Amino acid sequence: MELANRRDEEVSIQSRNGKGSQDVAQVRVKDPPPTPPQWQLYMHIAFFAMCGCLCRIGTDKIFGTLAVIENSGEVVNLSFISNMVGSFVLGALNASPMGSTRLGAMYKGLTTGFCGSYTTWSKWNQQLSLALVGETNTVSQSQVLSIVSWFIGFHSFIGSYCVGLDFGKDVGGRIGKKVSPNGPKISNIAVAVLLFSAAAGFIVGVIVDPTQTGKSIWMAVLFAPFGACIRAYLAKYKYERFMLPLGTLLANLLGALVLAAIHVINVRAVTCGSGTICWGSVVTYGIGTGFCACLTTVSTFMSEIYKLRPANPKFAYGYAILTVVICQVLCGIINGINYNYDTY
Repeated sequence: MELANRRDEEVSIQSRNGKGSQDVAQVRVKDPPPTPPQWQLYMHIAFFAMCGCLCRIGTDKIFGTLAVIENSGEVVNLSFISNMVGSFVLGALNASPMGSTRLGAMYKGLTTGFCGSYTTWSKWNQQLSLALVGETNTVSQSQVLSIVSWFIGFHSFIGSYCVGLDFGKDVGGRIGKKVSPNGPKISNIAVAVLLFSAAAGFIVGVIVDPTQTGKSIWMAVLFAPFGACIRAYLAKYKYERFMLPLGTLLANLLGALVLAAIHVINVRAVTCGSGTICWGSVVTYGIGTGFCACLTTVSTFMSEIYKLRPANPKFAYGYAILTVVICQVLCGIINGINYNYDTY
């Protein structure tokens, strides 16, 4: 009887509106846009990884060489500013509705590609590891500097991510509200053309640029897509029992270890003569600043800690501590042996 009354009320409401079934159609939730194919995602990641790597190198030059704000032997070390800015941008993008629109591939390129490559875990970890083993001689107590830098860095980066989330909620809500049906097609064509044009241009730059600095930068940008795409592939691996983002942990650990090994090779094996291009140094710089720096990420790391914390605070803190400890211990062993090798 009660069910019949409800049906009569529904019919009477529809008849009063004079629209009948049209009311039902108006309240239906729109179907989510289809997930872009994998090749589109990786194409966007590769292009925006180049952009992120190039912007990070430029940021380091501005705040390091020119403004002298960043220094490997200080709390604000190289890539500190880019890690803050990249974490902020990722927070803003995550809070915006862009990821649920037709521009899903563009969103993946901006988050995983640009933000993930503009920020770097391996370079930050390596500088603090060198300070911890005493190779950084700019201060007398470099070990204290390394420990303090971890606390200040973590607070700065995750704070920037949280501010970015608030910014994205307030301002980013306008992003993606009106996306043309041809938007994904235009995005794919534009990114494909830009990717291949940029790759060709950077290859030419490596060949014809007369300066070692220029060759090194172009080489790093060419290595960037490989690191970012491997990181994106590893991101699908998670340890479900402890909600551990295993992919990001592996990417950050692998990139940190390779960069530490590259440092040893630079110190022990690469010899450069005066007045000539040192190709060994160009390649190691490309692998370290391009591949390793883009394989690792601070922004995604901060995002995962933030997302884990509400439901499982101990897992979030454990994930952060585990990443720091395992990277510092293993890289410290490599850097420590290298630094003290001549005294054995």
